[in-house]
Amino acid sequence: MRWKKPLLIALGLVVGLGIPGFLVVRHGITHAWIRYGEYDIRTEGTLKVGDLAPNLTLQRADGEGSQSLAEAYAVHPLVLVFGSYT
Repeated sequence: MRWKKPLLIALGLVVGLGIPGFLVVRHGITHAWIRYGEYDIRTEGTLKVGDLAPNLTLQRADGEGSQSLAEAYAVHPLVLVFGSYT
């Protein structure tokens, strides 16, 4: 019986804070108060699955100039990862 009171308090906090918080964030996104995706500049491209990657020239991580993808691929296989690890 001792577990009922803490469970009810926790449930009350989740319902009391969670639902209004969700509604505020949802309202903020739909009314542009929260700029969700403001910096999303993706566009439709012409690449298809199996196409070769364009020959890009990228800055080296060690700061020693730049390297093209074709130069790197000639030495070893490449894996390109586009995304965030934060």
